[in-house]
Amino acid sequence: MSKHERERSDYIKLLKSYANFRKNYNSLVKGGFLAIVIIPIIFLLLMFSLEAKIVFLVLWIVSIIACAVFIIVIEYTDYHYKKMLDIPHDVNINEYLKDKIDELEKEQNITDLEEQLNDEKSL
Repeated sequence: MSKHERERSDYIKLLKSYANFRKNYNSLVKGGFLAIVIIPIIFLLLMFSLEAKIVFLVLWIVSIIACAVFIIVIEYTDYHYKKMLDIPHDVNINEYLKDKIDELEKEQNITDLEEQLNDEKSL
């Protein structure tokens, strides 16, 4: 396997990895925003109803920060994939990924077939 073929194979794997991430992206962001609302409310209610107020105040603050960090990591991962794969800003990402993966896999299949034909001719 040549260097070019390995690079193409790695690029296809990266595109597939990003496509898989994009399948879960919306639910991850929605879950993060729901968690940033629901979890602090629970700790806030516990803080006012139980005697260990400082513990629940700290947990309330930590939960808000943890949820915000989760959303930031999800957004940064998406940004990093877009930058690494050089995806234009004005396209539908899911369609772009599907088309690009199909195109590269077809090219790879054609290259594989040509190599098999050349091997058969040399025998």
